[in-house]
Amino acid sequence: MLDKTIAYGYRPYRAFVWAIVVIVACAAVFAGCLGAVEFAHDDKHTHLYPIVYSFDAFLPIVDLGQADSHTPKELAPHIVLWVEICLGWLLTTLGVLGVTGIVRKE
Repeated sequence: MLDKTIAYGYRPYRAFVWAIVVIVACAAVFAGCLGAVEFAHDDKHTHLYPIVYSFDAFLPIVDLGQADSHTPKELAPHIVLWVEICLGWLLTTLGVLGVTGIVRKE
């Protein structure tokens, strides 16, 4: 996994590329490209921006308010959301490890 994501720390930008792919793919799902997706929302935020929602769900530390105020009603988009959150934690951690030089193949 380290070879495909950050090349053992020698190419940490790969984690960024994987992150963009995941964010865009999940935004397409949330936008309804694979079928209509319904979201429950709070009273303050009625409009959903799929790319911002996907970016907000992917990054573990950033809070843009979209992921907290909208929740998918169906099971399939909810699973996509949780997979994106897990991949966000994984790729963000690997990217930081690669940039700092902690991970190196000797």
